[in-house]
Amino acid sequence: MKTGESEIQAAAVIDPAGIDRANYFMSLVSAAAEAGILPPGEVAAMQSQIYDVLADVIWMYNNGTSASVFSELAEEFIKSIVFALDCFCIVETGRGLSNEQCVGLLSGGGAVRRCYERGIGYIEKLQRSAWKLYREVAAAKPDIDVALYNETLDRAIPEALRGYQRYFHAHNAGAEMFYPLAMADTLDCKGILYIREYLRHIWIENRFCACFSAEDIRKLLGACAGRLRACDLMENVFELVYSGAFFAALDGKPGTLLTGRERCGGAARMLEGKEEAELAPMLKKCAVKLLLSLGATEPMMRGYVFRYNEKFVQRVVSAARDGRVRGMMAGMI
Repeated sequence: MKTGESEIQAAAVIDPAGIDRANYFMSLVSAAAEAGILPPGEVAAMQSQIYDVLADVIWMYNNGTSASVFSELAEEFIKSIVFALDCFCIVETGRGLSNEQCVGLLSGGGAVRRCYERGIGYIEKLQRSAWKLYREVAAAKPDIDVALYNETLDRAIPEALRGYQRYFHAHNAGAEMFYPLAMADTLDCKGILYIREYLRHIWIENRFCACFSAEDIRKLLGACAGRLRACDLMENVFELVYSGAFFAALDGKPGTLLTGRERCGGAARMLEGKEEAELAPMLKKCAVKLLLSLGATEPMMRGYVFRYNEKFVQRVVSAARDGRVRGMMAGMI
């Protein structure tokens, strides 16, 4: 019996916990099979359709002159095909389609090919939106002399976007982007999705840094570099600026940047000797006070800052517990 969309909707519910957004298609098929929604024959049919798409991709790669490639390259093409199916699933479920309905669209004769082609279309749109976001980020780039940051924005990201291959290596981001993000652990994605999310993080981080003058940021970076040159810093600029702004707010100077060991005293004294149960709420209130002082009302930036602040607070609480608050602050600012 053919598995149709109407049958899928009436079938068992897929457990969302079984869905890995970084590998959406494969985890969705696996979860659907486990729930009894997809019979083994349908799963095998999907795999067969992927190989049909692979044959077309190989033919395209060889400009119609050959139907074969080395096995290693064929494996890369399959990963690229599956990534396009990931994008299809992510976009469709993001538009309100249930996982069960998504499985319905993927099921049946020729369905995988149709969904793959739609996934390629979504990837093209993601490329265009990534270029648009890149131009916004580049136009508002802070005037700082940090080589790793500038190299990433000026060369690595546009190189990745220009060289992105949606048919053959869609799952690869392309050029290496070595500049560390403050919330890099949240980037659980691949290909153009990774590039776009990387840019979105930088856009938010730059928006926060733009609340301070470039001169003050350069002074802060110079103090952080110590004996090094500021341009050789390997740290995330947002994290350094956030530290300086946070401790300034804690010291009663919200909206400014605290720089240098000699200026850490007031903020350090507020942290020393405090119990952990007392510290965490105080530090969270300080983050709210900091955002209010900057007039930061954008939901995206506020959400990013509050999520980062949870990690930041843990570091500060740990340093206070171990009696190394001043050392930590001197290292940060």
